[in-house]
Amino acid sequence: MKNRILTVATISAIAIVGFGVAPSSQAATLRLEVPKPLMDIWKKLKTENTQAQEAQNIVPQTPSQPFIPPTPPPQINQQPINPDSQMPKPPMGEFVAPPNGQPDFNQNKNIDNKDINQLKQGAGQMDKMMDKFNNQMKNTERNGGQFSPEMKQKTSQTRQLLQKIKGADNVNDMGENTMEQVQSNMSELQQDEQNSREQTQRLKGMQQGVKNMERGLSMFEKQVAKLTKQGISAPSDVSENLAQAKKLIEAVKTAKTIDEIQSSGADDIGDIMQQLNDSRGQLEMLSRWPQTQKQIDKEIKNLDRALSRDKSIVAKLNSQGVDLNDNLQKISDAVNQLKTTREQAITSIKAGSPEDAFDTLENDFFGKMDDIREMQNVFETLGNLKNFNTSFKREMTNAKRQITSLEKQGQDITELKNLLEQANQKGNELLNLLKNRPIDNEMVASTLDELSSLRQDFQNSLQDLGGVNDLPWKQGKNQFQDLKVSPEFNKSVNFSETTQQ
Repeated sequence: MKNRILTVATISAIAIVGFGVAPSSQAATLRLEVPKPLMDIWKKLKTENTQAQEAQNIVPQTPSQPFIPPTPPPQINQQPINPDSQMPKPPMGEFVAPPNGQPDFNQNKNIDNKDINQLKQGAGQMDKMMDKFNNQMKNTERNGGQFSPEMKQKTSQTRQLLQKIKGADNVNDMGENTMEQVQSNMSELQQDEQNSREQTQRLKGMQQGVKNMERGLSMFEKQVAKLTKQGISAPSDVSENLAQAKKLIEAVKTAKTIDEIQSSGADDIGDIMQQLNDSRGQLEMLSRWPQTQKQIDKEIKNLDRALSRDKSIVAKLNSQGVDLNDNLQKISDAVNQLKTTREQAITSIKAGSPEDAFDTLENDFFGKMDDIREMQNVFETLGNLKNFNTSFKREMTNAKRQITSLEKQGQDITELKNLLEQANQKGNELLNLLKNRPIDNEMVASTLDELSSLRQDFQNSLQDLGGVNDLPWKQGKNQFQDLKVSPEFNKSVNFSETTQQ
């Protein structure tokens, strides 16, 4: 008996601690389960109950039918009436139905009422744990979590089953599979609650993440609006991507569940932000359009002023028998073509086609400027031959300095050195021609043309090596910051995708 009492006490202690707070490095969560000792008792009672029925050869009748005990065989010797009882005392081995007409299995000596009490005590402990579980569900809901009606119904059903066990007088009152149903419900409830809590945490993470993204997007949008105020149209896809990104971010901010976020297509935010980043190059060039247009106008103004000087020089040379009218006409036509190119670029900018505008300017405006300058240098040199020696030496010194700088950068300067050497030789030839009297203006003009071509080749080669970058839309501080997808948002999206696979 002492051993029996010790076993019950031990089981009781295990039952109390068998469900409770599960240790965790994160927030403590309840562990809902039917403790194994209670399940062992439950199985034992069911087994004993079944054995008692088999031993007595009793088949329980349905509740709607009265119990009819088996008719005992006739006895030769009748037992005397027990004066202390209103019922005859049955012979050895004979079953007598209880007054209510139902078999009382708890009268079986194999069924221990202490086991039944232990089950009822355990059900009371689990019922208290369900109270804590309900409080945990409410806390999750206050933090934005949601539970399905089926889950709440299952919670109520579990409480009813536990009440049934607590109020039972015997194992039959508890039902056939009650404890198994409690165990199944608890397992499903805990999993559902954990899933909801994790979903809520991911939802909060995504919503916090898009707030940072929204700030970057707002700054981006302000810069685009600034362009619009300047009469500069951003590419249509930029406006469309901005509108779509704002719409998806708003959907994340107002979502109540992860499912709502996924159905809104918010996982496309990363791709849209990348597309906006890809357009930054164009937008940066557009933001520099005012300084570009200012430089274009300045260049044309300088060319017009130089053209007026060239006309005077050509007129003077004509009086000396040197005809350079064709050269002058080429310069005039080239300057007019630059003006046409400028108007084409302005039209493209207003139409929202920055690539066309800047390609046109690079190839047909700034790409032609050096050619026009070289042609004008011929006239200016002829008009002021006495200063050619000084200007030529200064030009050679600057060229050598540029070559040295590129050589330190590890660039291949072989072609630049060859061109510089040829230009130096041609310049010395021109100096010798200028020393002769009378000056052969035609020969001087021809030599200047050759020197001009060498200068142009030198500048082109220098630009290819990165030594020159005077395009105005490639200069200046960036206005559009890189748009980044929040790490919190990316983490939550990737986790959701993983759990779905």
